[in-house]
Amino acid sequence: MRYVFIYIFFILVPCLTVRAQDDTSRTPPKDSPFNRKTKIAFNRDKAFFENVFKFEPTMLIRNAVCVGYDRYIKNVIGVSFGIGFYYDFDPLLKLNYSSSVLFNPDPFKEYLSFSQIVNVKKQFSSGFTTQFAAKWYFEKDDYFPGGYAEIAYRFSRLSYSFTEEDFFRSTGYILINNQPVNVVSNLFTASYGYQIHTNGKLKLIHDFSIGVGYRISSLNEIDKSDSFYNSAQVVITGQPVKKEATMRAGRITYGGIVFNIAYTIGIGF
Repeated sequence: MRYVFIYIFFILVPCLTVRAQDDTSRTPPKDSPFNRKTKIAFNRDKAFFENVFKFEPTMLIRNAVCVGYDRYIKNVIGVSFGIGFYYDFDPLLKLNYSSSVLFNPDPFKEYLSFSQIVNVKKQFSSGFTTQFAAKWYFEKDDYFPGGYAEIAYRFSRLSYSFTEEDFFRSTGYILINNQPVNVVSNLFTASYGYQIHTNGKLKLIHDFSIGVGYRISSLNEIDKSDSFYNSAQVVITGQPVKKEATMRAGRITYGGIVFNIAYTIGIGF
């Protein structure tokens, strides 16, 4: 339900802002303290700030605290850098993630899926993320004034562990050679964003964006040992066979399409 409210928030805020900007019948007097102009589009001719320190509240949904820095290089071009730290495992990695295997060490082995591994009850250890993005801003006379196009790359690494008991309860497999798990992700996204600038004493910037991307993630190899041999043994002996899974030194790479929404608030100077 909270994701539905976030989508509604993203849609309504820009629309209401533009509506308020165009509605002259409700404009307060010039000498009113409420008559502070809000710039919807970035001023390309006389930029009132070139730098922005920002905070991304939407990353709190993913159990991360992220801050960043934007720099406007030219009138229509900007770059963005960000860094964040996870205080718990990213819950979005568990939701609707593609189990498409891009690379595995041995194509003849049967492996546990990405979702099976990340949904085991875990003890979180640590995590961090970094991001780089390039932005191209639309001019005032373009179709989307106040908007921009963005290409971004985000790297993240999450470390955690689980017990053999929790692994068995979740997957039904007895885990052999249990080790800490490291999930490494590379996310490439293309987004459309919309910015609202305030031009008071405190120059704030509200940034809304929505996009689509492709995530490439790798984590520890855990292969099943009950595929052909155990199935054949059941047929021969008629006795149930223990389902075992072995964690190895290799890594399996998975890929999938993801959708991304974000809101950041920053201070310009």
